Amino acid sequence: MDIEIEVLQANGSIRTQDKTQEAEAEVDPWKLPEVHVEYTKWSELSCCGKVKRMAVGIGKVILLIGCLYFFICSLDLLSKSFRLIGGKTAGSVFQHNDILSNPVAGLMIGVLATVLLQSSSTTTGIAISMAVSKVLTVRDVIPIVMGANIGTSTTNTFVSLGQITKKDEFRRAFAGATVHDMFNWLTVLVFLPLEAVTGYLYYLTKAILSSVDFPKSKEKQKSLQLLKTITKPFTNLIMRLDKRVLSDIAIGKEEAIGTSIIKHCCKSNNIPNNSSFTDWNSNTSNFDNDSRSHLEGLSSKVCVTKCQFMFESVTWSDTTVGIVLLILTLILLSACFFTLVRTLYSVMRGPILALVRRFINADFPGVFGYFTGYIAILIGTGTTMVIQSSSVLTSALTPLVGIGILSIERMYPLTLGANLGTTFTAVIIALSQNADDMHVAFHVALCHVFFNISGVLLFYPVPITRLPIRMAKFLGNKTAKYRWFAVAYLLLLFVILPAVVFGLSSVSWVALVAVAAPVILFLICITTVNYLQTKRPEKLPEILRTWNFLPLWLRSLEPYDHIIRKICCKCFRRN
Repeated sequence: MDIEIEVLQANGSIRTQDKTQEAEAEVDPWKLPEVHVEYTKWSELSCCGKVKRMAVGIGKVILLIGCLYFFICSLDLLSKSFRLIGGKTAGSVFQHNDILSNPVAGLMIGVLATVLLQSSSTTTGIAISMAVSKVLTVRDVIPIVMGANIGTSTTNTFVSLGQITKKDEFRRAFAGATVHDMFNWLTVLVFLPLEAVTGYLYYLTKAILSSVDFPKSKEKQKSLQLLKTITKPFTNLIMRLDKRVLSDIAIGKEEAIGTSIIKHCCKSNNIPNNSSFTDWNSNTSNFDNDSRSHLEGLSSKVCVTKCQFMFESVTWSDTTVGIVLLILTLILLSACFFTLVRTLYSVMRGPILALVRRFINADFPGVFGYFTGYIAILIGTGTTMVIQSSSVLTSALTPLVGIGILSIERMYPLTLGANLGTTFTAVIIALSQNADDMHVAFHVALCHVFFNISGVLLFYPVPITRLPIRMAKFLGNKTAKYRWFAVAYLLLLFVILPAVVFGLSSVSWVALVAVAAPVILFLICITTVNYLQTKRPEKLPEILRTWNFLPLWLRSLEPYDHIIRKICCKCFRRN
């Protein structure tokens, strides 16, 4: 009798566990979470309570603005640190003209350079400089610009790691960040072969430019950089870089080789014809030997005002300074991120949270609901045109997706708008060229513009074509289960894959095709079988209706997860 009771209890507990698992499976992990917070209405507060709530609210708003400001500054410093560490390498790879004529190699150089520089604007500016100086043709530069589009999406993916400690938040944040990656990769997979075969972007933009008359004035236009104007007072106190050195290295100027990227001179004057460098040199006796030798390389110019910032007087190499700056920037970035998220949690509560979520994620009523996403695209475009940084906008929105204020479906059109808005920077760079060079510069800039417009037209208007959302959700689910997958994803997609493809491209087309063709064919087969398993399993042989016939290490990340957990646990025990 006792045995029967135990068996019944065991069966009951098993059924309970099965029901619990079924209930968990039915819950949509992508549905915005319901937040229940105890909230006292304003009318129920005493006079002192109202004053206290107002004071606390004002303090939180000030803290939120301050955290956002330093968060944006830290992103700028992060870009500078990466430029110091890998800037010369990124600049020097542009000198291999024979390799860059290969569109696949050009694409991967654009990705790697932007990952190293953490700035698609810098990579695009270098590409435009190379086209203007006739180092490369416009058709050779187009794949580099495409690669810059991909590389710029690493910043917000990196920012999403700040929410890795909370499973559901990290799921949403990582998906919200990688929807940018997926859009850029898919757009390149479609338009890079199309451009290589037909010259679609090249000839389209050439036809547009044929009817444009450029100004004859040689005066350069100055770019409007609202965000830079706000952040420069702080970032210039930490580090100043000379972007012209990177461009000079890329186009092969000999005097730029061996020159520091750190900007030591803030103001220089031409040496008068009746003076010698020695006369001017007496006025710059306070400069160290490195600065003086750098000034001598400038031949007809001499520095009269030395820059003042935190790392100006150090004698370390650019790489060492970059590593130190990177460590300090990561500390600042982490502190700002966590404070920003916690403050948002505290501010977005009660009626405010419900109102903000309803406003941001709501659609227009009736038939006008279809146009809501297009308004979001325009908002993303306009915002990015003002701040001139798609990374800042998408990085600022990523935590909002993580904490459940912004849905991925709304994040997607905002990201597309950011992609369109960042092309405005290339237009500004083109405007800054001399009149003789403006035609070529505008040709590259318009290729950038129409590349992104073509991607939006392909992957947004029809809901079924919004593949980046589904792919990002897949990646979000994987990272929620295996947190290490996020780091592996970043290394594989933005470092290892571009480096391997670039290496094969530099050898020969034959080597690239010999390796890439079987891999691409294998991926197509796997994707097709996965689709048929989900939609049309009866079309497949019985053995292919599931992947259970394969060893576990070929169909699941679980074995790798066990290995990584053991390694991590051993490392922590040793520490």
